[in-house]
Amino acid sequence: MPGRYETITVNEVIAGCKMQLRITDSSFDDFLALYVNEGIRNLNCLSLFVKMQCTLDIIDLKSLLPNGFQRLLGLRYSKTVTGETVYQNMLYIDKRYISTPSATVSNYEDTFQISKGYIHYNNDVNATEATLAYLGLNIDEFGNLVVYSDYERALRAYVCYNYALAFHEDFKESTTQRYENTWKAQKSYIKGEDVANDFKNRKYEMSKIFKAFLLSDFAVL
Repeated sequence: MPGRYETITVNEVIAGCKMQLRITDSSFDDFLALYVNEGIRNLNCLSLFVKMQCTLDIIDLKSLLPNGFQRLLGLRYSKTVTGETVYQNMLYIDKRYISTPSATVSNYEDTFQISKGYIHYNNDVNATEATLAYLGLNIDEFGNLVVYSDYERALRAYVCYNYALAFHEDFKESTTQRYENTWKAQKSYIKGEDVANDFKNRKYEMSKIFKAFLLSDFAVL
């Protein structure tokens, strides 16, 4: 039985789809690959994303975002224009907002904004590099979405369902419906498993944050 993080290739998923659909040549491989990748994105599950960190060059007050970027977690300047390394903690949670939450307290809005694949710095910065922590798509070294083995049954159902819709004259309505039902059931299963696994992985981190808040309250008292 494969482990949770064991991966398979898109070609392996395509091979499984061809066996199920009884396709014996490669004439539909591009069509099937298109729906495999579409199915991965439509899963919309937590394991599609990973926390990552990278160093960005600051050129003309902007930095190019990395491939697969989805959401900002934190940013700090890491090297000044004189070449000095900046030692500064990265804030994942804005302390000003936690201490005094209000509509007038902002976090990063007055520093930079993200637009069209770039970070644009609103003010002149004394830095040539920035360290970015972000939530990104789980992709391999070639830029392809990572496919976990747990996804396979859902993806095969998604591909077969769309293939049956495209060539509906060759499929019974009950067969098409079965593919759709399998896709929906497997999608729900994967998302549920991801939420449960994410909670288990976060329990220790949540415990540390809770203790930190308790200690902070006692310090105030």
